[in-house]
Amino acid sequence: MNYSFNLDDKNNYNEFIKTCNVDNIKCRNLFQKGLNEVLPVCYSAKNYKQYDVLDKIEKLVKEYQENCKENVSEEIQVKVVEDCNKEIPDESLFYFDVSSEEDFNKTCSVFQSEEYEKYKSIIEYIPICNLAFMLTGGDVDSYENELVYTNYNLLLIFLDGLSYCNDGYDIYLLKKCADTLDRTYYECVIDEIPTNDEEFYYQCIFFTQDKCQNFYREPHSEECSIVQEKNEIFLLSPSHPKWQEYNDKCFDLVESKRVTKPVQPTSIKSVETISTKSKSVKTTTTKIKSVKKTTTKSKLVKTTFRHQFKKISTNRL
Repeated sequence: MNYSFNLDDKNNYNEFIKTCNVDNIKCRNLFQKGLNEVLPVCYSAKNYKQYDVLDKIEKLVKEYQENCKENVSEEIQVKVVEDCNKEIPDESLFYFDVSSEEDFNKTCSVFQSEEYEKYKSIIEYIPICNLAFMLTGGDVDSYENELVYTNYNLLLIFLDGLSYCNDGYDIYLLKKCADTLDRTYYECVIDEIPTNDEEFYYQCIFFTQDKCQNFYREPHSEECSIVQEKNEIFLLSPSHPKWQEYNDKCFDLVESKRVTKPVQPTSIKSVETISTKSKSVKTTTTKIKSVKKTTTKSKLVKTTFRHQFKKISTNRL
């Protein structure tokens, strides 16, 4: 190992950076953490036999920690952190905002390039930021450390972009469309044309609600318009070919289900009195059956937009 960590002037910032800034990640970890933590087997082997290379490594570790980690002036520490901040990219660099499939492919080629690899961890892949991290505690679990927080936040944004690229353009559009829809409107989005009357009725319940009627008349986002053209989702609007069919049938169908049959009156008081108990039992039974029937019908309802997006939503970490 051709390293030396002796400093002629410990207050000279340029000399400090040149001496202590180790580009090789494996060597850097070894110098910062020590032989016993990085290579514990080798460290234990020293107890049984002397190895010149291990002795040399331990000497370098001691030099590094004394000159680059433990006895660093506050002025140099502050300057290191400032220079690290200059290397940290703005979050907008990772914003995934594309207007076409061609833009999508170009953006993904950038996200998947070697240049962007370092943004998986600025602490690990940007040497000056690694120095700043070490000098400010070196604890990856400490979110009181601003650098750790920034590192984690950039990682999340970066992984979001990679996730879009891995999913493909169509899924990207579908996710962006979901983002533009208020969650309160998810039930207004119909996954597909119903295949039977029962399903059609339950879709009509949502279709006739005021909030869904308002939703259908609002302009949809560009992403939603594109995925609708691709037949990925079914978004109704007054201009949709199926609009008239729903509009003509749904209101009448829902209203007809609300109308209950009149109870036949009886003029025989004695029969009414005798059968009161029986009617009570029947009423209870009818209610139970009604609940069961409603529950069964509910199970027939097509899972709507929010469930569709559960399939494509991923943990981006």
